Amino acid sequence: MTREDLSKVFAIEGGISNRFWRVYVYKDCPYIKVRVEFEASANPDDQLTEMPEDRIVKVSMPFLQYSVMD
Repeated sequence: MTREDLSKVFAIEGGISNRFWRVYVYKDCPYIKVRVEFEASANPDDQLTEMPEDRIVKVSMPFLQYSVMD
């Protein structure tokens, strides 16, 4: 699965992240979250530019948490 596939069901959560890991919230309920780790599809030295083709390598168990606002 890719970052683009994930974005159909989950939205990006605020807070600290980089290209290789980020917290996502379930679009239907923003209190349900998962931590996702990615593998770079291109330019692995670029830690900031998220690409839709980045592949998911690990997804945490879903957890409940209030929203983070930046």
